Amino acid sequence: MQRIVGLFSVVIGVVYLFSLVRRNLLTPKYTYIWLASLALIGIFILFPDLTDIAQRELDFSLQSNFLFSVLFVILFFTIIQLGKDLVVLIHKVEKIVERIALQEIQRIENRKDKFE
Repeated sequence: MQRIVGLFSVVIGVVYLFSLVRRNLLTPKYTYIWLASLALIGIFILFPDLTDIAQRELDFSLQSNFLFSVLFVILFFTIIQLGKDLVVLIHKVEKIVERIALQEIQRIENRKDKFE
């Protein structure tokens, strides 16, 4: 029963991701990250022995520690990507503000020329 609920949750997650992409609320690059995460979760649900093997091979004391570490790595790289995108957007905003400031200066100078 737990596998069915888990797989159902993965399917719901995939449907939700595609609905976000369709409404332009999520970019494809983040969709790939979350789809890979959901695929990994689905694999671990379908083949629970894989987590046992990975836990033993990577020398984790508990299976929950292994799963938490996998989740941490996924979220860590997602946060790095979001930070990178934020910096790009900040630079774009700075350029736009500079253009607006220059246009405002030109507008003020044009007014001064008209009055002189």
